[in-house]
Amino acid sequence: MRRESFEDLHVDYGAVGATAAPDMMQYPPRGFRSAEVEVRLGSGAERFTQAVDAIMSWDLYRGSGIAVQVLAHGEPGAYTGVKFADDGTPIAPATLSAEERFTADGTPYVSSGASARLSGRVGVYRVTTRVRVVSVVEDERRVSVTFGTLGGGVVSGEDAYIVELADDDSVRFIQRSVFRAKALHYRLFRWLVRRRWTALSTRFARTLSPLWAARRRGQVTE
Repeated sequence: MRRESFEDLHVDYGAVGATAAPDMMQYPPRGFRSAEVEVRLGSGAERFTQAVDAIMSWDLYRGSGIAVQVLAHGEPGAYTGVKFADDGTPIAPATLSAEERFTADGTPYVSSGASARLSGRVGVYRVTTRVRVVSVVEDERRVSVTFGTLGGGVVSGEDAYIVELADDDSVRFIQRSVFRAKALHYRLFRWLVRRRWTALSTRFARTLSPLWAARRRGQVTE
């Protein structure tokens, strides 16, 4: 059995960091579409920490019924994506801690460069792909993890999962995606791609908050 190493895993799309660039979210590269959804999860520091643990430990996928086979653990502080200003201009990468961190139950946090094979089913949609952590950014009240596809799936692109603790103490989960269809049936029937993204984002929201339904809003570009 061949073991996939850190070096031979490369994302299968060119617009790395697109989910962090407002202009690319509004006007995605040709052939791609963008999508964003925001869900209120509750309030308070404890709720914020619980949600951060989920997006930082593969548990968002596992809790959504998607099996995770870790291929590489990456290195804390390595392979950090570029940060963008509000106008989309690239600026310096975020400063990340080099210390390994863990959730409350001892599960290690993901770090930039980590990769995994995902497999499972969400409703009628099969999830079979490989992803790599292309960016981890942690601030006191905002944490984001961005995953890019490595190939083997029906779509390619990246997903950013963001948890914010707002000034009013509310906790919000935001998913931003830039993606394109690879499978023939998704290229022929574009609406299927939109439905698939909605099904997956809904499952993720349910995983983080059973009360998601009354607090969900978002859109997908055509």
